[in-house]
Amino acid sequence: MEEYFKNDELAYDAWRSKYQLNNETLEEFFIRIAREFDRLDNFPQCLKLDEDKFKKLSPYGQSRIKEDKYELFLGLFKDFKYIIPGGSVLAGIGGTKPVSLSNCFVLETDDSIEPIFDTAKAMAQIYKRRGGVGVDLSSLRPRGAGVNNAANTTSGIVPFMELYSQTTNTIGQEGRRGALMLSVDINHPDSPEFITSKQNLTKITGANISVKLNNEFKKAVENNKDYILRWPTNVDLSTYPDDDLTLIPYNKLIMLWEGLYVKKVKALEVWNSIIECAWNTAEPGILFWDNIIDNDPASVYPEFKAVSTNPCGEIPLSPYDSCRLIATNLFSLVYKPFTTEAYLNLEKAYEIFYEAQIIADILVDLEIEYVQRIIDKTEGAEKELWIKIKEIGQKGRRTGTGLTGLGDMFAALDVPYGDETTLHTIMRTKMEAEFDASIDLAIINDPFPAYSVSNEWDNYDETDIGPTMGNNPFYEYFQWNFPNQFKRMIQNGRRNISISTIAPTGTISLMAGVTSGGEPLYDYYYRRRRKCNPGETPDFTDQNGIGFMEYNVIHPKFKEWAHIIAGPIVPLDNMTTGELNILVKQSPWYNQIAEKIDPSVRIKTQSILQQYTTHSISSTINLAESTTKEQIDFLYREAWNSNLKGVTVYRDNCRTGILLKSEASKPIIEERPTEIECKVEHFKNEKKDWIAFVGLLNDFPYEIFTGPKDLDVFPIPSSVISGKIIKVRQEDGTSRYDFRYVDSYGYTNTLGGLSRVFDKEHWNYGRLLSALLRQNMEIVKLVKVVEGLIFSNKGMNTWKAGVIRALKTFIPDGTKVHGEICENCGGTNVIYNNGCKECRDCGSSKCG
Repeated sequence: MEEYFKNDELAYDAWRSKYQLNNETLEEFFIRIAREFDRLDNFPQCLKLDEDKFKKLSPYGQSRIKEDKYELFLGLFKDFKYIIPGGSVLAGIGGTKPVSLSNCFVLETDDSIEPIFDTAKAMAQIYKRRGGVGVDLSSLRPRGAGVNNAANTTSGIVPFMELYSQTTNTIGQEGRRGALMLSVDINHPDSPEFITSKQNLTKITGANISVKLNNEFKKAVENNKDYILRWPTNVDLSTYPDDDLTLIPYNKLIMLWEGLYVKKVKALEVWNSIIECAWNTAEPGILFWDNIIDNDPASVYPEFKAVSTNPCGEIPLSPYDSCRLIATNLFSLVYKPFTTEAYLNLEKAYEIFYEAQIIADILVDLEIEYVQRIIDKTEGAEKELWIKIKEIGQKGRRTGTGLTGLGDMFAALDVPYGDETTLHTIMRTKMEAEFDASIDLAIINDPFPAYSVSNEWDNYDETDIGPTMGNNPFYEYFQWNFPNQFKRMIQNGRRNISISTIAPTGTISLMAGVTSGGEPLYDYYYRRRRKCNPGETPDFTDQNGIGFMEYNVIHPKFKEWAHIIAGPIVPLDNMTTGELNILVKQSPWYNQIAEKIDPSVRIKTQSILQQYTTHSISSTINLAESTTKEQIDFLYREAWNSNLKGVTVYRDNCRTGILLKSEASKPIIEERPTEIECKVEHFKNEKKDWIAFVGLLNDFPYEIFTGPKDLDVFPIPSSVISGKIIKVRQEDGTSRYDFRYVDSYGYTNTLGGLSRVFDKEHWNYGRLLSALLRQNMEIVKLVKVVEGLIFSNKGMNTWKAGVIRALKTFIPDGTKVHGEICENCGGTNVIYNNGCKECRDCGSSKCG
């Protein structure tokens, strides 16, 4: 296993099985990626740019002209530290296979058999090149509508959902990747059937589904009104006489006028069906479609108006458009993480975000080159498909610059997930840098070919760039919130029609060892499933016969935090879940995992993220199994009112997933015996009396608890040097630890509840050290761990000194103190003797 992965089998297997080419090393993997981006970089390097253009560049853009781009790119990619391209990029870039580098595509279909099946074929052609697809079904006529064939009436959209799902499952086999989003407009008369179509989890298994809601439907829900479903879905019924609409029967499809089919429903009943289904199986997701279109910089261009999204919902796209994903690792922008001096390095952040956008734009040219390879090797309908994809990609130069590690960024700064000040600060920096980069590229290489300033701005005058009006709310927001970038963009255009997104980043976040995308930490430790590769024996097979490998996972940054506070030899992988929970309570993620965070915080966080993101956001709100339908109803309404572009929920255990809670009752090592021998140490610490209880198992220290010896709390004579520590299970399911001893008169005494009589923080850290002792860690090494603990308060440092003093009494006499230099003679022959350090060269001794 590569040294970088540090025995992280899941991360290593993900890299090896998905992204490693020709048995390359990890170092060669990063070199491969950097060389490809350097090869097509069209930002001037070591050359003098035209002086007029140079003056128009941003300050950072001007400084970048003299950079060595290959070394710059390699440094950004190496060890997944700063910038991580999406999975399709990592798998295909620099290779010889005719594959696409795009993660996301959207296709169109039409209301007749031939285009419906043509879409299925196009999906298959994209899947075999490693892309995911979104298809909107709103153009298909509803069930019961007349058709000009032997059937007389159509079967509606649901059977064709099965067709597309099966196509996805078929091409997604044998290690290839297939992913599908099916969407439909709420106006469609079949939308109620669409909403419930995945309640049977053995059907439509190859697709995510989302319903596109509009503001007209929202008002009907809020007012508990009737709602007229219609096909075609874009018909404005406000022009029709009210009498005609009131006569429409409930839940029955009729032809109102030639070619116009309608069905009346209770809006609230349809809404409640959405809630019921989301509660039951986590589908459908919701797309707030009016908000998507109104706040999409690309949708002001008719050719680029979005019709559906990619499989995870973060990229709304027009037909045949595609997008490639790039993620910036936010954790790496925190300097001195997990310390009291932690801070966001905003200067570095701007640089990384700017470079990510440059890389995202180069990726457009790489994709065009790779698509041309496909075109050269295909013919017929497949060739025509890729020609369309290439043309629309060239015209818009769409990028998908995103992020990962958001949850860990908050933890590294020791602020709660979603901290608004932190979030606005980092996301504003991100958007400024991305637009500065895209504008600089437009200055150097011209704007994206479809660019038209009149499409974006009303009352535009080249001689006066004072107040103007954007052609949708996005442009108005941008004008007033980013005035510097607005002025530069209206003068020079930008290189990319739409710029940013927040994708799930599942596998790449695993390799980077950080939380996924904009999500909080799922859990500190959990089980994760990975779809089996050919030839692997599955650990688990789901209801559809798909095999998965299972891994026990402890979050890598949780480990990193533990190593910072307790030294690099803390063996977390060997702890019981109970022992891990002791650490959990001290960590910056405590009560900050997905199911513990108030869902309203998730909505607020996503709302802030959306303000600085030109596409959309893939974010699943994890909910406890006990969450009610009423709570999901409130959550969805809150999301709609918060101007989100979409929302998805997952109630724990509502269906089989790839992330699973660890079984708290299943220890990784043997649990503590009920009764163990105890040695009692009485000693001085900073001139005060202290006491330590050291539990022994097989004559080896097994647990240790220590603190100041207050005789009112510890009425134990100094003559008592041994006894037993007894673990007592209480009625509420918790445990307490009692100390039982025999005094000098022969009487048995019990001090009940050691956790009660010790300071809470002393007790919790004592349990952490006990967990290390239970791994048979050498006392000398444990002393080193304690010496490395960092505390900001004096009381804990006093406790640390007390623990060290107590532990040293168990170090065998004659044990060498490695790295110790005698303060008296300068010799290195220092040993432990009766818990003290003694120099064998000069005989000097130091205790405490």
